[in-house]
Amino acid sequence: MKKKDPLYVFIHVSKCAGTSILNNILANFNEDEVIQLYSNVYPFLNKIRDIENHFKLMDRSKKEKVKVIYGHVVYYGIHDFFPDRDVRYILFLRDPISRTISQYNYDRTRYYLLDEASRKKIFPKGENDFSFDCWYDNRNNPKRYWNSKSFKNYIFKFLSMQCIDRNIFENSVEDSINEVLKIMGKMYFVGIAENKEDIFYIYKLMGLR
Repeated sequence: MKKKDPLYVFIHVSKCAGTSILNNILANFNEDEVIQLYSNVYPFLNKIRDIENHFKLMDRSKKEKVKVIYGHVVYYGIHDFFPDRDVRYILFLRDPISRTISQYNYDRTRYYLLDEASRKKIFPKGENDFSFDCWYDNRNNPKRYWNSKSFKNYIFKFLSMQCIDRNIFENSVEDSINEVLKIMGKMYFVGIAENKEDIFYIYKLMGLR
């Protein structure tokens, strides 16, 4: 029996080289070999239970063709729906300060491309204040669903939701970080976005040009 190709599952933390890697994957794989789990690609697949139902109902022949699952709403646990595959979780991290600055520059650049409601979510004072301080305070406003005053590292906030499906308001920061670290230890590869060798390793592993 022919050995099945590994299934690579990428948990995409924003501003951690994820889009660059994804573009290379899309250029090297067929459309039916890649599932993109992004709210703007599949708006109906932005919650874990919806993704679970999607995979439960997916035709077996379609599942066998999939080689990469990629996106912001990818979570640890997808391997349960591919029991006969070698599922390899891939995660790229980045220096948190560098990532934060990159996110600010990205939000500032796209400001005028957004609708008014989206603009207020990024810069509540609009054209009156595009400062980093205003943006950062808004991003870390505890009233926002993914924030906590005591938990300002976006990467761990993101992973605490995507990896362990927990609300960070109901758990201590220490408990959330410990759970995330346990799951990271089970991943096939955790790379650093600033390290080109890590990215080249993934390209070689997957046969990307």
